[in-house]
Amino acid sequence: VSACMAGDRQSGAVVLQRFFSVLGERAGLLIYRDGDSRDYYCGGLRSSGGHGVRSGLGDLVLSDGVRYLGEWDKDKPHGKGVETYPGQGRYAGSFLNDARHGAGLLECGPLKYYGPWKNGRRHGKGVESLLLGAARIECISVLHEGALVRRTLVTTQFRGVAEAIKRDARRAEEEAEEAADKALQIANGVREKERERAAAEAKKQQ
Repeated sequence: VSACMAGDRQSGAVVLQRFFSVLGERAGLLIYRDGDSRDYYCGGLRSSGGHGVRSGLGDLVLSDGVRYLGEWDKDKPHGKGVETYPGQGRYAGSFLNDARHGAGLLECGPLKYYGPWKNGRRHGKGVESLLLGAARIECISVLHEGALVRRTLVTTQFRGVAEAIKRDARRAEEEAEEAADKALQIANGVREKERERAAAEAKKQQ
């Protein structure tokens, strides 16, 4: 199972944290290290016991290029957001407590999945769209916590059902992309603040 399909997204221990105010919001920078890997987060950040807790809107970038842009709560992706897996695909939709949960659109290689998730697994009635050569085949799939229960080829008889499922997923995708755009604004504000801080520090040392 690919990381894109499974939603694997791990970061190391925090080795640096800084707090800023961006667009009137409490925000900051976290840098993580796990062995030779170096990951970072820019976005909404509140302090709890002296530790930065990701909250609001933010951008997590891992050393392997995996990225999450969107809403956070209590240090975890929660709400709407977009996960990107370089060379594999992306998921745009709903999250609950660090897991895909609710409607969304997964694009993973030749496969597109429109539909609901529960606790990080595909769950309920969704549409699987698979590109085979020049042809795209669509099925309505019923899944239970990631396990396939039933799969039906989309014919004229089931086209209306499939389109309704896809509309819900696309709506969730649009909301996720809006959240990601807002998160990127906050994250870029943090990056600019960090550049200003670093420039001021370098000037002092001259």
